[in-house]
Amino acid sequence: MSEIDDTFLDYAGEIVHWIKINGKKVEDHNPFANDKINIKKELLVKGVNTVEIKFESRYVRDCEGIHYYKDTADDEEYLYSQFEAASAHKAFPCFDQPNLKAPYTFLAIVPKSWIVLSTEPQCSPTSQKGSQEFSD
Repeated sequence: MSEIDDTFLDYAGEIVHWIKINGKKVEDHNPFANDKINIKKELLVKGVNTVEIKFESRYVRDCEGIHYYKDTADDEEYLYSQFEAASAHKAFPCFDQPNLKAPYTFLAIVPKSWIVLSTEPQCSPTSQKGSQEFSD
């Protein structure tokens, strides 16, 4: 890619609260439409770019996103994912384009009683300063 072009992230989620590109909040039109988050080339630089997004995704029952299950045996709630790479955009915004690759970091905000597990190593404390209990 010799010139910077407009690009997009695939996302079939519920809500995009805000987007920051290279530390600058996107203030113009709503860039989230038709399962895409559009990024104008004017917001990008050649080389490394940082995209931060606060979003909400809906739970699914087909395992192609984040699945929610309440177990009647123990009355506990479970969230999990079994999706293939082609379904990742149903859980979080991502590049689903063969010419674009990007590392990503997740912040899970969950009730204190929950345990968050991943196949990747944890990169920060399990409890952020100022964390507090919250209810549904």
